Amino acid sequence: MTKHTRENATAFCREYVQKVTPKCIADELAVELDLEIAANCKTGKFTTLNGQGYQFKGPNEAYDPTEMNTEYVLVEVGTSEPLDGSSASGYDVALDQFKALCPNRVD
Repeated sequence: MTKHTRENATAFCREYVQKVTPKCIADELAVELDLEIAANCKTGKFTTLNGQGYQFKGPNEAYDPTEMNTEYVLVEVGTSEPLDGSSASGYDVALDQFKALCPNRVD
């Protein structure tokens, strides 16, 4: 179960928008999020707070920390393309939620 709080809205504005303002906080608090997230840790399929479905495919065999690629492969349900790791792709947010649900799957 989750709860959208003023504290996490402020953190979102500080860390993602990089500007904490009353408008940013109010706008973020107005975003409707699912009240729970769920995962099947065996299959790697999970749903995020935004209701988006993903599948954790495991370590990225082509991972190179000096390159622009991801340490793990996450695929949006219904596609075969892995998330590219950019903030626009939602990779970090989705991976953090999967880690919270299935910590033993992520090293």
